[in-house]
Amino acid sequence: MIQRYMRRNSRRLLVDAVKLRLRSDVPVGSCLSGGWISSSIVCVANTLMFSDNNMTARERQKTFSSCFEDKRFDEREYIEEVIKKTQAETNYIFPDPETFLKELDSLLWHQEEPFAGTSVYAQWCIFKKVKEKGVTVMLDGQGADEQLGGYRKFLCFLLLELLKNRKYFTLLSEFFKVFPFPRCD
Repeated sequence: MIQRYMRRNSRRLLVDAVKLRLRSDVPVGSCLSGGWISSSIVCVANTLMFSDNNMTARERQKTFSSCFEDKRFDEREYIEEVIKKTQAETNYIFPDPETFLKELDSLLWHQEEPFAGTSVYAQWCIFKKVKEKGVTVMLDGQGADEQLGGYRKFLCFLLLELLKNRKYFTLLSEFFKVFPFPRCD
């Protein structure tokens, strides 16, 4: 159900959304985490910026990525795949705990609400670099995982909704797409 809709409409909607946001007379950049959403945005933007009928692109696309020396949290291997394809300019930012503690009061004041994790700080560091580089408009996939069910916890809500509406076949189909039986090869 969701997959059919997404396949039919996602690409067109994504290209249209990026094209609309590239209409700018100021520098445009992109956040690039290495995930499929930000990678898609960067690739679509790059294609649109340098297509034959768009002669307004004067320079490479600028990307901004939060990176970590700890490999468990670092996504540079995925980011670099996108950079190889697009030749976009990379700006790696390395948030660190000492700076976090120094900037925490200012971050809380600007955030205007409590936050549960340090990803907010990583994004804070990215946007400081964005400003330093003079980029005025940013493309970002922030929030798309929540909208597209990119986190497993959202699958529970879909499955419960299907169960409530007695759509048992769709419920089983969706369940086994996410939790497939192990294969016996």
